[in-house]
Amino acid sequence: GATSGVVNELLWVSEPLVCAAAGVALGPLGAGLLHLDPSVSTLDAGILREAARFTLAIAVTAAAMRLPAHWLRQNWRGLAVSLGPGMLLMWAAGALVTSVSLGLPVLLCLVVGAAVAPTDPVLSAPILTGRLAERAVPGPLRHAMTAESGINDGLGLPLVMLPVLLLTRP
Repeated sequence: GATSGVVNELLWVSEPLVCAAAGVALGPLGAGLLHLDPSVSTLDAGILREAARFTLAIAVTAAAMRLPAHWLRQNWRGLAVSLGPGMLLMWAAGALVTSVSLGLPVLLCLVVGAAVAPTDPVLSAPILTGRLAERAVPGPLRHAMTAESGINDGLGLPLVMLPVLLLTRP
């Protein structure tokens, strides 16, 4: 987050790619400075969980701050279509592709579909911000994608939890 302006304006690569490369370089496959294994240590699992929560909170807040005042009030109809039927269709499509390609049980396919259905605000931010985005992506489309990616993470939670509940409580 502290270097996103430099990354976005000078390097012409996305911040998630830079962060992934830094993680590999510092992790067990690289310099070995970081080694978090949530399957072995509850402390590591807690650190990773809280880091993920913090990252998501920052990303959703940044998405909300990029929207103009009153944008949601003026454009709620299109957003409702994208977040309602659109997200359910993406959930079903993700589950179908998983089923056809991996042959997993239906409930596992629904979990995978729910995980890939929401547009991630962290991954969409590089194409929605910066000088290049302002020149290449029309403002209304940038705002719609920003709002959708910021809101749908919370709406995706029931889509993930329903099959998980059915898997753990038959």
